[in-house]
Amino acid sequence: MRTLLALVLASGLAAADTPPPAAALKLVDDAVAAATKIRQAYEGAMKKEQEKLVASLTKEQERETKKGNLDGALAIKALIEQVQKGLLSERSEIQNDLLGEGARPAKSANTGATLSTDCPLPPETPRSEGIPAAIAAAIARASMISIPKGDRARYTFSASAAGIIAVQTGGNERAHAELWAELIRAGFTRLDDGAGTWYSLDAKPGVRFQAWDPPASAQVHIYAGQFRQAR
Repeated sequence: MRTLLALVLASGLAAADTPPPAAALKLVDDAVAAATKIRQAYEGAMKKEQEKLVASLTKEQERETKKGNLDGALAIKALIEQVQKGLLSERSEIQNDLLGEGARPAKSANTGATLSTDCPLPPETPRSEGIPAAIAAAIARASMISIPKGDRARYTFSASAAGIIAVQTGGNERAHAELWAELIRAGFTRLDDGAGTWYSLDAKPGVRFQAWDPPASAQVHIYAGQFRQAR
């Protein structure tokens, strides 16, 4: 370890003919050992939290099944699958990126994101009715893509510039369980008001998600500042 560190550190010095002294290398060794323990503890804690969440969600799924709410149970099942694929880690990283110094929420530009997509459908002027109050200002200056009923293609969207993204779907849980789980995986938050079911995200560049027309559902609309055809 020490020999390797000496070579790495020495190679990074502008005019170094000799490696750092042994005392300096020991400081680095000690810090690496401490950082390794911190990472192992973090990964262990994340695993325990994931297992705890899966157990709690499984109980909720069983309760909804016993009540006869099969749509709700299916939605929870889809959410459990996303948790098992790493939802906690992804969401915690997104949340950490959105926090500024002193854990203050970062200010949103309140404008629509720029989305690159393989969806060939042309953008439309967004509808003015039924938009949740929390995103009304951003959506007012946005464009909208409406996925036609019966379109079975799954389109990919990727934010190339930061801003607000909103997705409006129908409210049928059985039909939308997989789509809702996909939006949650990408970091979207469900909104309580508005016509239909809304999910929104104050996205940073690089955020990716898929959207499609679930069978037996209301038309799905994606709102963003601009849409660009992916190359």
